[in-house]
Amino acid sequence: VDNGKCDIKKLVKYAVCFPNIKTRKCIGLILDDAGVPENILKPLIKSIEKTSIGSLNGSRKGTLNKKWRVIVNDSRK
Repeated sequence: VDNGKCDIKKLVKYAVCFPNIKTRKCIGLILDDAGVPENILKPLIKSIEKTSIGSLNGSRKGTLNKKWRVIVNDSRK
């Protein structure tokens, strides 16, 4: 993201059309953690706002990220 090798706007555009909601949430969470501005992520946020809350790794333990509607259980921290 930092060195400009990835077109973030194009990635978000493709992610919005992706049928798997869990993948959209994961992409959004990663881009958000990488510091991508919210105005670029807005279409992706809008595409998941009426979905159920889920977990990225299957565990129901962890912290709730309301923006991306996922339970984050990051064992790396």
